[in-house]
Amino acid sequence: MMPKRVENIIQLFIYVFSFFLLTEWMRPVSELTDTGNMKVFILFIILSLAVHFFSLHWFARFVVLIGYIAVIAYMLYDDALFSIRELGVNIAYVWSGDWVLMTNSFRTLLFFALLWLVTYLIHYWIYMKSNLFFFFSMTIILLAVLDTFTIYDASTAIVRVVIAGVMILGVMKLVHLFPALSLRLLGKWSMSLIVMVAFFVSMGLLLPKPGPQWPDPIPFIQSFSEQAKGEDSTASVSKVGYSEDDSKLGGSIEPDSSVVFYHTATPDYYWKVESKNVYTGKGWVSSVGEGTAFPVANGDELTELENYEGPEQVAAKALSASVSIIEDQGHILYPAGSYLKNVKAEGVSFFLYEPNLKKLTPQTADGTLQDISEYIVNYEQSRYDLAQLRKVTEADETMDVLMDLYTQLPDSVPSRVYDLARELTENQLNWYDKAKAVEDYFDRSEFVYSKEDIPYPAKDQDYVDQFLFETRTGYCDNYSTSMVVLLRAAGIPARWAKGYTEGERTVKEGEVIYQVTNNNAHSWVEVYFSGIGWISFEPTKGFSSEPEFINSDRTTHRDMEHATVREDQAETPQQEEKNAISERGTNGKFASIMKPFWISLGIVVIVVLSLFFTRRKWVPRLLITRCKRKSICFSEAYEVLVKQLHRAGLKRLKGQTFREYAAYVDSVYDTNLMTELTRRYELILYRGDEEGEAWRELQESWETLMRKTSS
Repeated sequence: MMPKRVENIIQLFIYVFSFFLLTEWMRPVSELTDTGNMKVFILFIILSLAVHFFSLHWFARFVVLIGYIAVIAYMLYDDALFSIRELGVNIAYVWSGDWVLMTNSFRTLLFFALLWLVTYLIHYWIYMKSNLFFFFSMTIILLAVLDTFTIYDASTAIVRVVIAGVMILGVMKLVHLFPALSLRLLGKWSMSLIVMVAFFVSMGLLLPKPGPQWPDPIPFIQSFSEQAKGEDSTASVSKVGYSEDDSKLGGSIEPDSSVVFYHTATPDYYWKVESKNVYTGKGWVSSVGEGTAFPVANGDELTELENYEGPEQVAAKALSASVSIIEDQGHILYPAGSYLKNVKAEGVSFFLYEPNLKKLTPQTADGTLQDISEYIVNYEQSRYDLAQLRKVTEADETMDVLMDLYTQLPDSVPSRVYDLARELTENQLNWYDKAKAVEDYFDRSEFVYSKEDIPYPAKDQDYVDQFLFETRTGYCDNYSTSMVVLLRAAGIPARWAKGYTEGERTVKEGEVIYQVTNNNAHSWVEVYFSGIGWISFEPTKGFSSEPEFINSDRTTHRDMEHATVREDQAETPQQEEKNAISERGTNGKFASIMKPFWISLGIVVIVVLSLFFTRRKWVPRLLITRCKRKSICFSEAYEVLVKQLHRAGLKRLKGQTFREYAAYVDSVYDTNLMTELTRRYELILYRGDEEGEAWRELQESWETLMRKTSS
């Protein structure tokens, strides 16, 4: 018979390496999908395997794991994960096959349930079947399929899986060969197994490997689906990035991490390429009657070319940034929400400014497009007064042309879009609060950010209407276009802007800069306020970039001299809520709920301590139930009884024989049951009697003594 300590060590070893195998299932999830906060799921796997390893009662396991899910849901989602209404809506989506409409919180719940099931299966294979070969082989098959048919590179993952899998199978085989395995023999064989695995893995890595033995199957498979791609199909997938043609929005997009440019500007500001003002019902085009293009000499002032902006009425800070172009697309990028003063670039004769697009392109002396690799932008970063913004309630007499251009909507926009715009803005008194109300509308749980399985609108369907009332799932183009249309439907001038987010902080040639890739391509909303100018708004879930604000109604003159806080720090609770759901702003969410989290943690600690100090009452019942459910030998049951007697205060003294100890226990409980159990235990231990027959005969006596320990 194997010592209990050796058995526990082996099980711990198998559980640990099983965890490593399961993490190889998780790595592709984070790389191939938009799933974030993977540490939350990894911790759940550890916790789930731990409660199985320590053989907690099924109800205790349920409470621990459900409690963890509830805490995580409360920390990550504004809406309750277990909301009956939300569960009902999502179950209806599942039943109807509209899986793309499921909310993120419900998808998270399903993912937790899947991980729970997988960890239970691992426990079942370890504890009941003592065989993990199926799990090991399925892991290898999964990695092979993902490596073949997706962008996931499993070349190193397969090595890790082989090491972990062979170690698990080797130890399990060792247990089958030597049922009475000692700790010394376990260490000896384990070391031999490690050396053997290390040798063969090293040989596999060092030896030459042949190339692929058959052609790439992807083009062959894709050739069968080309005929299925139609106008309304969701199968048409393009890569994320800047495109001049926005006349037909929709469809899924794939990631593209190729670098577009580097910059040295202050972070948290988007980089603008252009804006468009004519909504067609399917996408955006630029108007042709707003004015001709203006040539601007290299380094000359640009602000006077903006027809409708009034920078003299807005507090501004002069800034400069250098831009290094990696993927030249023939336009100048500049910080959004700023007043661009000038652009300086070597080798450029002049820049062509297009008022209808708010776009700059570098030109040669003969008027052709000039390729450039570096340039410097000088601009004024604006700071707006919320009190002044809230004074704008209608268009002034100078805005007739602007209102015609930036409240334009096609006749094809359905009436329910206008009804929704009126519903969202009717209780607000000024344009700014109306715009915020529309922006905050997209924070609701029914709207989901996704780049996958996004349909194009049907031939007679409006792009915005489809998103607002049917799919409610999409990326920045869906959110920003919908907000612009809702604002225009409410009579507020707005335009659609596009460019890039700020990028990722990095170091290049010893200098801290920001790297912007095609994955940072983005679109947002700009709203015009009379006498102030264009203000950026961000409706897309998971993104946050607001101008700097002050509020003269709430700030003293002395405070005004030093006020540089943003609106999300000093103004509306709605924006605080928006930042809380942002993928890049979850720290604020965690900080805001620390108090209830510590309360919850305190409750958990109290429950755990209560269970610990009352274990004498409930552990016997738990052990009796456990031993009834599974096949258990008599000697193991006897050792469990001795441990429980120790918990009850009846400890076996050093040097005390089994029979002396049994007599002591019987004297306390006024029985002869312990003596009878001990006599049979000695026959099994020293003479090798059959354990199964002894357990069948004495199980009732064992249960009686176990119950007495809890009295």
